[in-house]
Amino acid sequence: MRRYVWSRVMVGFCLAAVAACTPPGPLEEEEPASTVTPLATVTATPTIEATFTAVPLRTVAPTRTPQPTVTPESIAPQLGWRGFGDERVGLRLNAPDSWVEALRLPEAVDLRLRIGRHSLLLVDTADTALNLFNGAPIGSGLFVMAFISPLLLTVEAGWQPETVLSNLLASWEETEEDRPPVLPARIQNFSAAYADLETVPFDLLPTNDQPLQLRLILLDYEMIDTPVILLLGAAATEWSEHETLFTTILDEMRLYAVEITTIAGELGSGDRISGRLGQGTTGVWAFRGEGGRYATITLIPNESSLDLTLTLIDPSGRTVETMDGGYAGDNELMADVLLSETGLYLIEVREFFAEAGTYRLLLALTDEPQFGGGGRIFMGEEVQRELPPKGEHAWTFNATAGQTISIVLTPLNSQLDLILELRGPGQSQIALRDEGFSGDPELLVGQNIAITGEYVILVRGFAGNGGPYRLSLDEGGESTLNFWEAGDIAYEESKREVLRANEAHAWYFQGEIGDEVSISVTPLDDRLDLELWLLDPEVNELVIRDDFLLGEAETIVYTLPTSGQFIILVRDFFGQSGAYELQLAAAGANFIEPMGWLPFNERVRGSLSESKRASWLFEGQENDRITIDLIPLTAASDLVIILQNPAGDTALIVDEGLAGSAEQLRNFTLTQSGVWTIIVQEFFGGGGTYELLLSRSQ
Repeated sequence: MRRYVWSRVMVGFCLAAVAACTPPGPLEEEEPASTVTPLATVTATPTIEATFTAVPLRTVAPTRTPQPTVTPESIAPQLGWRGFGDERVGLRLNAPDSWVEALRLPEAVDLRLRIGRHSLLLVDTADTALNLFNGAPIGSGLFVMAFISPLLLTVEAGWQPETVLSNLLASWEETEEDRPPVLPARIQNFSAAYADLETVPFDLLPTNDQPLQLRLILLDYEMIDTPVILLLGAAATEWSEHETLFTTILDEMRLYAVEITTIAGELGSGDRISGRLGQGTTGVWAFRGEGGRYATITLIPNESSLDLTLTLIDPSGRTVETMDGGYAGDNELMADVLLSETGLYLIEVREFFAEAGTYRLLLALTDEPQFGGGGRIFMGEEVQRELPPKGEHAWTFNATAGQTISIVLTPLNSQLDLILELRGPGQSQIALRDEGFSGDPELLVGQNIAITGEYVILVRGFAGNGGPYRLSLDEGGESTLNFWEAGDIAYEESKREVLRANEAHAWYFQGEIGDEVSISVTPLDDRLDLELWLLDPEVNELVIRDDFLLGEAETIVYTLPTSGQFIILVRDFFGQSGAYELQLAAAGANFIEPMGWLPFNERVRGSLSESKRASWLFEGQENDRITIDLIPLTAASDLVIILQNPAGDTALIVDEGLAGSAEQLRNFTLTQSGVWTIIVQEFFGGGGTYELLLSRSQ
C-alpha cells in the first residue's frame, strides 16, 4: 500500500510547491497615489502609515495615574439575551434577543468609517436604527454605541478619563456654561468618567429634534492605548425606565486586548493608493460595496522582500477571502469576488513576516465579472475565479520551445469536480486531466513545451457544475522533495526525527471512525518552519497546517471520518534540515458515539454514557443562521456544546451554564455549506440524559 501512496503524495506536495505563485498583476508601472480623503491620523500608537497626512478630530494630552491591569471574565448572556461583537471587534456587549446590530445596515457606512472597525451600535429595533441615521425622532427607542477609535480621539501617555472627557467636551461646547458636569465612575474594574448630554456629540449622528437623554462614557482599559467610548441613548421621557437595563449592559460588557487597527481611508472603484506598513502592523482600507456586484483587488509590494497577504472582510465581519499565494516580491490578485451584501467592506493588508514596507492597492468594482470567460495568465501567476454552471474559462499564455511548465487547478468547494485541459498553438489538445474526485486538485506537472506560441488552459466542471477555483501557472516542475517513510506511530506516542534538506517524512497510524486525534509537530531547531498534513486511507488530503512562523509548533485536531491507516506528512516549508518531535494522541474509537442526523425544529432526546460524547449531524448551507438548545435532564450534568464545521475543525465551544443549566448557541452563522457536527459532552465526563433542539434563526 505504501508504494501506491507516493504517486499521490508527491502530487500533493507538488501542489503545495507550485500553488505558491502569485501574479505580477495588471499593474506593472508606478502611478501617483490616489487623492483619497483621509479620515484621521493616529498619534498614540499608529497601526498603519499611509502616504497622506491628516488632522485628527480631537487631540488631548492630560496625565494619568497608572492603575493595575484587569481583564474581566467573560459573562454569559442572561436568559432572553444574546451577545454582540467578539475579540476581532475588541468589544462584546450582551443585550436582549430582539436588539439589532445597526452598523451592518447600509445606512451606517458613513458612521462606521468615522468610528472605525472596532465598534458596535446596538438598537432595540431596526426602526430605531433607521430613525437615528435619518435624524428622525426615535420615539421609545433605545441604543448603545461602543467603540475604540483613535479616529475620533487621540491621547498621549498618562491620560485620565475625567480630564480627557472634560477637554473633549470643551472642544465641542465653546462656552463653559453649556458644558455638562463630568463625573468619575467605576465600570466593572475600570476607571471611567461620564457626562449626561441632551444632543449627540461630535456629529456622530444627524440632529434629532426629539428631546434625548444621553450618557457619554470614557473608559480606561489599559490593555489598549486609547479610550473605550460608550454612548447610551433614549428619549428623555424613557431614560429612567430603562436606566437599569443600560447598567446591566455595562456590567456584562467584555473587552479584549486587541491590536487597534484603524481604517486608513476609503476607496472608490478605479482608485489606486499607496500605503505603508510599519513593522508588525496591519493596513485597513474600506470601500462601499453593493450586493450582486464584483470586486477585483490588486496588491503590489514596492519592495522585493515583502511577502504580502490580502484579506477581504464583508459588512458582517466575516472573512470573504484571503490571498497569500505568492513569495516575497509577488503580487496578490483577488479577482471577480461576488459581493454578497450591501455595506462597508474592509481590505486588510499584512506582511507575512511582520516586516515594514510600502505597497500599492487597486480596487475595481464592476456589474459583471472582468474575467468571466478567463483571460491572460502569466508565468508565476495565480488567479482565483468563480466558474458559472455549464461555463468554461479559457486562460491564455505564451510559452517558448524547451520550457517546462506546471499547472495546478484547485477547486475551492469540496463538492466541485473540475476538468483541466491544455491546448497548444492551433488548438491541438496537449493534455487532459480529470483524475481527481470532487474537491481534489487537477495537476499537470513538468509538461514540456515543444513549439513556441500561444497556449490555452481550459477550465470546466464535471457535468457542467460550477463554483470557485484557484489556477496557478509556473515554469519548471521537477519535485525537489525526497520522501522518506519514517515509520509507524501509535496513539499517546511521541517520535523524534531529523529532516534532511528538501525532504518530507511520512508517518503511519491506525485510526477508527470517531477518533478525535491531536497531532502536534514541534521543531527542535529554530530555523524550521514546519508544515503538517493529515491524509486519509485513500490518500486524500484532510487537513494542512502551516499557521505559525519559524520555530513554532503546528497542531491538527480532527475527528476521523472513517477507519483505516492514516498518514501524517511532515516537511519544512523552505526545505531546511533539522530535528523535530511528533506527538499523536486520541480519545479512542468509542469516545464519540454517532447518533445520526439531527432534523431542524424537532426536539430529540439522548443519553450520554460515562466518559463518552455524542455526535449529531446536520446539513447546513453557507450563511444559514442556526440556534442550538441543549437541556440537561439530569440535574448534576454540566453539558457542553461543540460545533464542528464540514472540515472537522471546531468552530465554537459553548460552556456558559453551571450543572443542571441549559446551554444555548444563538444566531450562529454557518461559514460554509456541508455536513456540520454537533458534539454533546459532559464537562466532568459523567453520563446523563438531555434534550437537543436545532432550529434556523429568523
